[in-house]
Amino acid sequence: MGRDELLAFVADEFGVEPDFPWIHHPDNAVLRHADSRKWFALVMDVPAEKLGLPGDAVHEVVNLKADPDEVDDLLGGGGAVPAYHMHKGSWVSVLLGDAPDALPAAEVQRLLRASFALTPGW
Repeated sequence: MGRDELLAFVADEFGVEPDFPWIHHPDNAVLRHADSRKWFALVMDVPAEKLGLPGDAVHEVVNLKADPDEVDDLLGGGGAVPAYHMHKGSWVSVLLGDAPDALPAAEVQRLLRASFALTPGW
């Protein structure tokens, strides 16, 4: 699943359009609950080294909140790394696009739904 597919899914599933709050990172998209304005996802491009990955590529990722009991399983299965710039005990960075370990679209959608459900009150 790439960025455009993810944003289309979020618009259809939750009625949410992305917010682009950073002038210096104009492609980084925050996805917020309409009522509380709390984040449930952050889509961004992050250099491999900042994700703990080898090489010098820049990876498209989405940060998602996850059940803390599921975080270790997500990190151990490929396709997800410890969250970049978020609490690593309850957030993960999920690789998007053509990344070799990218999760199937259905799994990313499941994780988006879970993140949406986990975030309204934090």
